[in-house]
Amino acid sequence: MPVTLTTAAHCPRKWETPKVSTAEELFKRSCPKDHERSRKLIQNVWFSILTQLSFFVNAHAEELRSFFVSHEGQKALEVIEVGTIHSADFGALALRMTRLIEKSVVDEELRTWIMPDFSTSTESDNVVAAILMMGALQKYFSFKVSLTCGIPSVTLLGERKDWENIVKKLERLYQLGDEPARFAQLLRPILNHFVASFDTPNSPDVLSFWSRCAHKDSMGSGPDYLCGWISAFCFWGEDGKLLCAESIHSSSSPNFQTQNTEWGLDAVLSRRIDTDDVPSGFASVPVTIDDNGVVYDAVMLAGLIGVQATSSGAMLDGTRDHNDSGVFQYNASGQLEPIVYSISPPTEEAALDSIQPLSGWWIHEKKRAKETEDRAVEKKGLRTTDRALGAFGAVALRKLTWIGNSKRSPDLKNLAF
Repeated sequence: MPVTLTTAAHCPRKWETPKVSTAEELFKRSCPKDHERSRKLIQNVWFSILTQLSFFVNAHAEELRSFFVSHEGQKALEVIEVGTIHSADFGALALRMTRLIEKSVVDEELRTWIMPDFSTSTESDNVVAAILMMGALQKYFSFKVSLTCGIPSVTLLGERKDWENIVKKLERLYQLGDEPARFAQLLRPILNHFVASFDTPNSPDVLSFWSRCAHKDSMGSGPDYLCGWISAFCFWGEDGKLLCAESIHSSSSPNFQTQNTEWGLDAVLSRRIDTDDVPSGFASVPVTIDDNGVVYDAVMLAGLIGVQATSSGAMLDGTRDHNDSGVFQYNASGQLEPIVYSISPPTEEAALDSIQPLSGWWIHEKKRAKETEDRAVEKKGLRTTDRALGAFGAVALRKLTWIGNSKRSPDLKNLAF
């Protein structure tokens, strides 16, 4: 509860200080006089401390380097967001930048220490602290925000009841243990937004949800990370181990219950997956086939095996100038002004402009020992190919012996592997 101290007997007077335009004027005008009340927010006191600390750290950056970071020079950090300089939420981007800093400093608790966790703190206060953190560490990091084009449209196939049904199916995960229960917790608000897309497709909340599907966080010379709510679908690696540090609590504990949310995306949006660790979207299982006395060691494989491209039939955007959004140029008067992308009518004929994940399955014979030995030298390269081309392309490259064909054979001409 706030506390008010009466430090003088007289009543306050009306505040009549005019607007100011410099820090010096602000200092003079903001000094409380003898007839004006003074209010103090704890985060403002904390920000004053952080600002002073920032001056000291920047003045003694090299002396303090080993305290904050283990690298030399400035490490390049980059966040990527859909939008333009006029639509981007730079406050949210600053908060994302502090998550990158958090992964690159010696003290992993530094961000937690800096952020204001007071009862009066607001989201704006968090942004203030984030920018102060960036400012204090600017001798160790360079910061870049890249704004890109987003997905023009999203189509959810099926009926609303289908998407409601998949939300209900999450309940079974809670029976399998604490990790699957946490997996379900992260998925629930995502799937609820899928359902909401049928109800209010043009609402700001729904549109914002889809704009936060996926983005890449770059660590300069370090790894790249997959972020966005899509990361929730990369909960475990192929070895069954967690891909991201999670707060795993017993599903019956109070700590677990406080993590429950129907709509909140903060937890899933804070996750980052090294792009080298993104697991395959398919699974395989060995199967022995006895074909009238001839025995085959086979493998059945199923899951998301590629991307299928189709055409909506609509004419396409043939311009390229939107890539320059946020860039400044000199006008005829010699003044800098931003290049603003304005939507123009489509000019190109209809072509492949829509993509969707493709599910499928097949069965193939396992390689015999001699073939496996001959290909051992290529093993490392094939693993790279698996990641780059996807399951279908990797299997095709291996020239496996086919035993049968999928009953849902895809139209191969429009598939990307």
